[in-house]
Amino acid sequence: MKKNAFWIGTGAAGAVVVIFFAVMVVPLWTKKSSTQTRLGRLVKKLRDEKSIPGADDIRSFEEAKAKTIEHYQKLGVFYTTSNDHLERWFPDLKLAANQDPQRDGFMAIYRREKDDIEKALKDKGVVLGVPDSGNAANPDKMRLGFNWEDPDPQAFGKVLADEKRVVKEIQKRFWARQRVANALLRILGDGGKVVRVHDFRFFRKLHLSWASEAWEMFPGGEHAVHYMGVGAQSNVAPTAFLEYDLPQKLGKTMTFGFAVELPYSQVPRLISEILNPAAEKDVAARLLVNVIGSHVTIREQNEPEVKRDVPQGDPVAKAKIEADLKAAVKPIDVLLTVTCQIIDFEPSELKKLDAQP
Repeated sequence: MKKNAFWIGTGAAGAVVVIFFAVMVVPLWTKKSSTQTRLGRLVKKLRDEKSIPGADDIRSFEEAKAKTIEHYQKLGVFYTTSNDHLERWFPDLKLAANQDPQRDGFMAIYRREKDDIEKALKDKGVVLGVPDSGNAANPDKMRLGFNWEDPDPQAFGKVLADEKRVVKEIQKRFWARQRVANALLRILGDGGKVVRVHDFRFFRKLHLSWASEAWEMFPGGEHAVHYMGVGAQSNVAPTAFLEYDLPQKLGKTMTFGFAVELPYSQVPRLISEILNPAAEKDVAARLLVNVIGSHVTIREQNEPEVKRDVPQGDPVAKAKIEADLKAAVKPIDVLLTVTCQIIDFEPSELKKLDAQP
C-alpha cells in the first residue's frame, strides 16, 4: 500500500466522485426529467388554452402589427388627400405652395364664385331665400338662402389679429355650399325639381365679433326650420354649440345644415348626392361629409274634399269631372332639412409608426 499510495488515493477519490454523482446528480437528473415532463404538459395546456404565445403566435402578432401599421398609414393618406381638397384655395388665386392670399383679392373671387353658383340655380328656376317680411321698403328682398359669409372691410377691421384664420374658414365654408349647390344642380340636370333653397348655415359662429351679422340670424316664425343632431329647437340656434374633436388631436368637425324645398320623391336622391356626389369619381379627392340628421316637414296639403256640381243623369260628364279632380291632386313639395359634418383633418398629428418601438 505504501508503494501504491498514489493509485490508492486516486481510486478512493474516484470512488468518492462516483458516490457523490450517484447521491447528488442522479436524483437531479430524475427531477429534471420529471420537471420537463410536467412543464411540457403545462405548456401544451397553456397553448391549447391560448394563454401563452408560442413561435406561431408571435409570428402572427408581428404580421397583425405590420398590417395594422399599413392600414393606419393608408387611412392617413386617404384623410390627408381629402383634407388637401378642403384646404385648397380658389385656383384663380394662383398661389405658390404654402402661400396665403391677400384678403381683398380673395374676397373678390369669392363674391364672383358665389354669384355664379346662385345664377346657375336661378337660371333653373330655383328660388334662393324667403321673402323678408320685415322690410317694408323693399318687399321683394329675400333673406336666408345660402347665407354667404360676406364681411366688409369694416367688419374685417375688428378681427385683424385673426384675419388669416377667418379668411381660411370662409374658403372652407364655400366648398361646403358648393357641394350642396352641385347636388341640387345635378338633380335639376337629370330632370328633377328643386323649388327653393330655404336656408344654409354653419352652427359654430365664424367669429364672435360678428355674432350679429345677417348670416348668423336663425330662421324663425313661419320660416322656422328644425335641424336634427345639434340640439337646436325649431326656431332658435343651438346654445353653446361645440364642434367634435377627433381622437388623438387629429382634427375637428365642421357642422352645417341646409333646408331646401323640393318634391318628396327627390329627398333620397339629394341625400345620396351629398354623401356620394356622382360627378366626383375620386373618392379621396373630395370633402368627407357625414349626414348626422334629417327632417322632413309637410308645409301644405291637398284639400281633403272638393265638391263640384255634376249634370244629373250624365255619367260621361261626371266621369270627366272626377278625372280632372284626380289629375289635380299631386304630391305636395316638402321642406327637407339636413345636418351634416365635414371632417377637418389634421395630418401633422398622424403617428409616425415606422420607427422600431
